[in-house]
Amino acid sequence: MIPAGNNVRVSSIGYRKAYVGADKIASMNRLPVFVCAVLILLLFVGSAPVIAAGDEDFKEDTISVSGTGKIKTTPDICQISLSVKSTGTDVKKLQGENAKAMTKILTALGSMDTCALGNKEIQTRGFSISEVYYPDDTLVAKYGKDVTIYQVTNNINIETDKLSCAGDIIDTAIANGANDIDYVTFTLSPEKENEYRSQALVAATDLAHKDAEVVLGALGVSLGSVHTVSVEQSYNPPVYYASTNKASYMMEAAAGPATPIDPGDVEVTATVSVTFRIV
Repeated sequence: MIPAGNNVRVSSIGYRKAYVGADKIASMNRLPVFVCAVLILLLFVGSAPVIAAGDEDFKEDTISVSGTGKIKTTPDICQISLSVKSTGTDVKKLQGENAKAMTKILTALGSMDTCALGNKEIQTRGFSISEVYYPDDTLVAKYGKDVTIYQVTNNINIETDKLSCAGDIIDTAIANGANDIDYVTFTLSPEKENEYRSQALVAATDLAHKDAEVVLGALGVSLGSVHTVSVEQSYNPPVYYASTNKASYMMEAAAGPATPIDPGDVEVTATVSVTFRIV
């Protein structure tokens, strides 16, 4: 006997009796012994009682809720990507000019008074030589129409915890030959991200628990134990600093004595989904 509870459907198939008459046994005696044995076995197996569950599995009464915790904090890492781009018709000459400019930039960044960067804070991101297939009017006017124009690009990434130096770093790089700022972002170090992710998870769990209590209280039932829980990937979007466009940004950095950059806040989020039993 299977007790039927909430969300449970039990069905059964009745007993089927098997009776083998004497005349059938007599006819079987004329068959090989092995065949008779198999037939008798099949008859008894077929007569065994069968109890089958319904189409739906047993399910407890539950409620599923989710909560998202958000923690705002000040970033502690600044990332800057900048490049030296050189164009011309002589590739070998371009390589030399580009290397000279990048060496000058790296030397200047490492010798700033209060914002000097160490080798671990600067990494080469890429170096490329490519043909300019669709030169603009300025390049055509400078080099001519029926010539092959090349572009040599040397790019570096800067990652530092000297957030207050971001403007000085950019100004110094531009003053020494950098002519393209790819991006400036502010984010969290792994240590700080883990710290605030834990806080966001606690906030998300509390919110989910409170929502479940409120809903079940309105229904006149009680919240039981946790049935299942899942944690989604946390989200920590970096803060991007940008002027209206790259051209105006470069003009601001080249013209002013110091480029003002405010990192703002970053937001760490975490989402928790919980299923509670209803009692």
